[in-house]
Amino acid sequence: MFKKRVFTLILGTLLFLFPIGCTKNESPPSPVPSKEQGLLQGTVTDEQGQPVAQAAVEPIPQFQVSLPEIGKVTDEKGKFQWSLPIGKYQIKIAKEGYQPVTKEINLTEKGASLTFVLKKEKEK
Repeated sequence: MFKKRVFTLILGTLLFLFPIGCTKNESPPSPVPSKEQGLLQGTVTDEQGQPVAQAAVEPIPQFQVSLPEIGKVTDEKGKFQWSLPIGKYQIKIAKEGYQPVTKEINLTEKGASLTFVLKKEKEK
């Protein structure tokens, strides 16, 4: 009886620890392992040149980099600023009632300034 308990305890421990030992401890490659930052700033307007407030700003990095935040929104003047790791990005702007717009940039330590013009969605 005692041997059966010990065997069950050892077997249970091994089954619990086996998956832990099988996991890979690899992080995705990051071709831009730099802590250097660039300032991304921009303005979002509608077709009449009026600022679009509360538009979502989403940087989509070309390579796996750690971003300080997932997204931002424009202020009441349609402006945004963001300090991001240097690298290549697709910047996506979206706001309900408008067609989303995406632009590609190569953000350097000198920064980048973009202007986005959102078009109203066509009513169905």
